[in-house]
Amino acid sequence: MEKIINSLSWIDSAATIVWIVLILIMLIIIKNLHSNFGWQDRTLKFGLILLLVVVAYPLYTRFFLQLEIGFIGNIATLIMTLIYMKRIRVKKMKEAQWLWPQIIWICLVSIYLASMLIEDHIVH
Repeated sequence: MEKIINSLSWIDSAATIVWIVLILIMLIIIKNLHSNFGWQDRTLKFGLILLLVVVAYPLYTRFFLQLEIGFIGNIATLIMTLIYMKRIRVKKMKEAQWLWPQIIWICLVSIYLASMLIEDHIVH
């Protein structure tokens, strides 16, 4: 586990920059959804909820300082992102592909957090 944790430790220093980029991507998607479908669109509303979850992630993980909460937050965000991607695809919008960086990032961070959880709870 220690090798995995050490190999992914760069995530801590890159997290802020990556999350800002992911938020900007989501804002562009939301803007395009609004332009095409208006404020009443259910996919747009779901995207706003997902955006709030992504924006709040650093707040609630730092506030509680628990790996378990961060991991649960990652899984919830991943599931919501996949649902959002599917809803955008149904609308035949190319913006669905713009969510891949978020999916990849959440998977990487989840592996990192899972490794730390295993290290804390099982190895020690």
